[in-house]
Amino acid sequence: MAYDYDILVIGGGPAGYAGAIRAAQLKKRVLCIERDKLGGICLNWGCIPTKALLSNAHLVELIKTHGKRFGYNGQGDWDFGQMIGRSRNIAGQLNKGIEGLFRKYKVASKFGVAKVIAPHEVQVGDEKVTAESIVIATGVRPRPLPGADFDGKVIISYKEAMSLAKQP
Repeated sequence: MAYDYDILVIGGGPAGYAGAIRAAQLKKRVLCIERDKLGGICLNWGCIPTKALLSNAHLVELIKTHGKRFGYNGQGDWDFGQMIGRSRNIAGQLNKGIEGLFRKYKVASKFGVAKVIAPHEVQVGDEKVTAESIVIATGVRPRPLPGADFDGKVIISYKEAMSLAKQP
């Protein structure tokens, strides 16, 4: 049977995009389906942007603790929104890097929710796609506690936490 792709990867997070790129390097026809942004939670909302914020916090602490010794006499006014913006920009740059690697290695990508509907067949929106092999690398999503649903204001998930305009 002729398939649309050799390998179809569901999930564009660290495992999914790395597997898709490697398969393409091995001359496979690859499609990666992602519901949100390439890079997954780690690159877009978790590991990478939080490390950028920790870097900012470290700098603030250094200045507060050792600033006078280095000749800094100011009080320091920190713009939390700008710090969040910096972390979002870093995530955006790395996301573009994955898109560039997909172009370089000719990995096709589609955005939407993938549903395996038959052996070798996946539906994305109204489109059906076939592949010899399907890799499921969907990662994780936060689950609210019973009776404490995410409302985006008082009870927030990782996305709201990494998009706050001001410090809580």
